[in-house]
Amino acid sequence: MPAARAMACEVLHAFGFECFDAWNGGTRSGSSSSHPEIDVLCTDVRMPGMTGTDLAAEARRMRPDLTVVLTSGYVDGAPVDGLPFLRSPMA
Repeated sequence: MPAARAMACEVLHAFGFECFDAWNGGTRSGSSSSHPEIDVLCTDVRMPGMTGTDLAAEARRMRPDLTVVLTSGYVDGAPVDGLPFLRSPMA
């Protein structure tokens, strides 16, 4: 959802963080390797192109030290694949 991504980036910017926004897994997958300054990858569990858990696995293969946080309005909030999870209020 473009509005949810935009709002999340606005909140992160308000707290002094830089945010790289991407609309799908294919676009995001290059972000962590092309931006080594990224400390945290926050991704939705469900998105076009690939799942958030697939993206997390790919990103961590390239950067094992990368922190990953999953979010979704369609998952009950239990950790997915052992990763931290934030329930989205957009459900």
